[in-house]
Amino acid sequence: MQVQYQRRPRAEPPRDVVVEVTWDGEQVWRWSAAENLDPDEAVLDRHFARDHWPMANTISETPDGDLIVGFRSTSQVVLIRRGTGEIGWTLGAPHVAQ
Repeated sequence: MQVQYQRRPRAEPPRDVVVEVTWDGEQVWRWSAAENLDPDEAVLDRHFARDHWPMANTISETPDGDLIVGFRSTSQVVLIRRGTGEIGWTLGAPHVAQ
């Protein structure tokens, strides 16, 4: 008997998504890093594998409802405008580092 292995093509890894849901599980707001961050500007730190981009690991809500999200593997902190999903500002290297 001969066994052949077929290698599946590597799928693009999922990217970080911020989702707001109600207590009933209804999605009311969604923001995707892949749709809103530019990989040329949110550069992956050399210590991380490609599938760790951008690795959101902190999130805080501002008094006016916007979100501040920290991305570990790109050494960035980003303000996301909840009303539009647009990026208000970005703080990155050299100010934020590993």
